[in-house]
Amino acid sequence: MTSSEPLLTIAVPTYNRAGYLDLCLENLIAQAREHGDTVEVVVSDNASEDGTQSVVGRYRSAWPALRAVRNKENIGSDRNIAQCFALARGRYALIFGDDDVLLPGALGRILAVLKNGEHGVVFLKPYGYDDDFIREHPRTLRTGYTMYTDSERFLRKVHVYCTFISANIINKALAADIDLDRAIGTNLVQVRLVYRAALRAASNVYFRDYMVAAKRNNSGGYDYLRVFVANFNDALEAASADGLSSTVRRAIQRTVIFRHLPYYVMRMRRSDPEFDGDEAHRMLLRHYPGSLLYWLCLYPILKAPLILALPWTWSLIFASRAAAGEMGRMFAFVTSRLRGKAA
Repeated sequence: MTSSEPLLTIAVPTYNRAGYLDLCLENLIAQAREHGDTVEVVVSDNASEDGTQSVVGRYRSAWPALRAVRNKENIGSDRNIAQCFALARGRYALIFGDDDVLLPGALGRILAVLKNGEHGVVFLKPYGYDDDFIREHPRTLRTGYTMYTDSERFLRKVHVYCTFISANIINKALAADIDLDRAIGTNLVQVRLVYRAALRAASNVYFRDYMVAAKRNNSGGYDYLRVFVANFNDALEAASADGLSSTVRRAIQRTVIFRHLPYYVMRMRRSDPEFDGDEAHRMLLRHYPGSLLYWLCLYPILKAPLILALPWTWSLIFASRAAAGEMGRMFAFVTSRLRGKAA
């Protein structure tokens, strides 16, 4: 790292979410300005038509070190994410969602880790929130971080959260040679970066306590099963060229089936009037052939009467949170929903 090169770039791709961006930058810049040239913050505005430029201008006036880029036209979310990675001047890059929040005090802890080793990926554990990210912060007994010298153990631990851009700090040098154009249109550009950097690294880091608050159910405009089943499995397959074993690939798929898909498949069944359970079954079966876990976890959600499928879904969610040691997160989620209904 040269004297003019930041240790960490936090790059925020944004489009028409001025209110969320305001909260995001408020928390990012409050922490970044304490660390001088060690951190840079970049905003890549994808030709927003709301008050995004006003928000960016206000923060640049308060903190001139903030870099801002505005695209002349909307280049799509994938290309904007790839652009953020290219714009980053730091040794490490964190592409951070405009509707997410870096928790107070997190940046100092992150920099301490980055200064004391050469890591491939540093994972920031996230939790979801509905209204107030402070009040909805889950309780956890796990603090600190774990350093993994086995890349595959690390990737099994991260599993589907490699898809969450705000949770993965990437060593640029280890992933700079990847052809991101091949991932454009998948909604998973970041996954290729995470896998390449992690598999090439001597060490990767997993923060055990929560570092990022993510606004729940605030993305869309894509086919969920296409992205998180078909495209994600394609990304896993592509990672085999970087050394991801078939054993670990299958282990990650099992974790996704058990811990991630039940909630979202049920959500689609209940909220999407065009959802076709038979078509979803055929697609899932195609990507998880011979998987007993699919028949146990997901098939009943697709095909059983709703009065039976719904409690089965919540049983799986409860079991998966318990298995992961995340009952605090489960409690915070339920409490938030009950509070919302009461309001």
